[in-house]
Amino acid sequence: MLPSKLVHFPYAQRPVPCNVCEDEVPGEYYCQECKQTLCPRCEKSHKRVAATKNHNIVLRGQVGDIDTTTLTCTDHGDQASFHCEKCNIPVCIKCVTGNHQGHKMVNFTEIFEKEKDLLQDDINKIKYHVLPELKKTNEEIKTKKEKYETKMKDISKDMEDEHHARLADLTQIHDDRIKTLGTMQVANVAKFDCHSKEINTKINSCEDILSKFEDANRKRSVGALMKLAKMQMPLYKIGSTIDLPDLPSFEPGNVNSIDAVLGKLHVRSSLSAPKPSRLISPTIVSSFKSPLQGSTSICITMNDEVWLGGDESMELVMVDIKGNVLRRRKIQNRPSVLAGMDCGDIIISPRNDSSNRPEDTDLYFHGRVVRVNGDGTKAKQIYKGSGDYSAIHAVEKTDGNTYIIDGAICAVRVINKDGNVLSTITRTPSGQTVGPVGLVVDKMGNILCADWNNNAVYIIDRNQQMRELVGRSHGIQYPRWLAVDKHNNLWITYDAGNVHVVKYSSP
Repeated sequence: MLPSKLVHFPYAQRPVPCNVCEDEVPGEYYCQECKQTLCPRCEKSHKRVAATKNHNIVLRGQVGDIDTTTLTCTDHGDQASFHCEKCNIPVCIKCVTGNHQGHKMVNFTEIFEKEKDLLQDDINKIKYHVLPELKKTNEEIKTKKEKYETKMKDISKDMEDEHHARLADLTQIHDDRIKTLGTMQVANVAKFDCHSKEINTKINSCEDILSKFEDANRKRSVGALMKLAKMQMPLYKIGSTIDLPDLPSFEPGNVNSIDAVLGKLHVRSSLSAPKPSRLISPTIVSSFKSPLQGSTSICITMNDEVWLGGDESMELVMVDIKGNVLRRRKIQNRPSVLAGMDCGDIIISPRNDSSNRPEDTDLYFHGRVVRVNGDGTKAKQIYKGSGDYSAIHAVEKTDGNTYIIDGAICAVRVINKDGNVLSTITRTPSGQTVGPVGLVVDKMGNILCADWNNNAVYIIDRNQQMRELVGRSHGIQYPRWLAVDKHNNLWITYDAGNVHVVKYSSP
């Protein structure tokens, strides 16, 4: 592209030989299509030939000026005027009639365009592919680093909350966990910074090449381009995976030693993940009659002890998978619902024997769900149903969402930590109205729901989609309460006192 201001240099100052004839006649014209300097005779011939008669021929002095101030003759030290094609070096006017007499001389415009064309492909790759990808990768590193540090702060807070909810003898374990977490954070944040530094170095290299090329192109400096052409282009490989630390995860639980704590503190980038459980075709592995009278309730403690209650019996029994009684415990009330705590204690919700519905029977008659902290000092209502039996049962998942059986509307409701309803499940997969009673969370994060009306147990997966796990074909009739043991066995109890144990997933 010609400069906007055309400058004419007299031939006497910038003599360029004709590129066509062999007589070294000075060229006064320049063909922009052929990029050749022409003497007057060759200029006329150029216009007579059919293939070139329409070419744009201008005076040699109208050709865009090339900056040659950085090029000097190696023999005389003068500013170079030509490029000797035979010797491949810049030469001055003295050289034309001296040591390089008879050699083919090429003007610097052609040399500039040639070098520019050789560089252009690599420059385009850097400008439009390599540099944008490097910047994108750097932004991803920054984003993931921020998420990582935020997650680490959240984990630290969760650890603090868990610490204050536990007994005093866990203080030393807590301090060791925080120290371990801090050491891991320092090491992994250093990995982020190292990768970011490496990417920034590559970005600076690319930007430096682009800056030098644009500066040479703007100044039309053939020397700068020739120097740039000899440099190694930073054509970094794009698309390779950078080994960044994964976001950590933390699972609060019942811990007895620092080794158990470290097992809970799972960082996927450094520890191998346990083999996940998977669903299998359900089979009944045991079926027996509860030794207690009335509708059977159940809970399984952290030690995998299975306890049964009966709402017409004032005792609890611990049983094995065959129904053999291992222990008995006298209680002061007839239990309606049982729940096992992390510390091994059992919570008993007594059966309501009053016909006038006293004010303290909130579970059934006021439809409220209240979250209470470990020592019972703080309580917060998270759900208020629409009437009687609108909060029959509730379980909380590790993601903070709570699943509540609202018997008043025959539905399973999912609420978040703030008590906002996220979804309401009212229909079975076959379109029947659900009659939910008991809920339990299994080790795969699924919600299992006992449907009293439809004689089935359903799985509610992570996407809150429901499908039947076991039903009438497995002998399920009016299921009520559910529990899952450490072997992935599902325990189902019934109003009539029967108990089924179902194997439905691999370990």
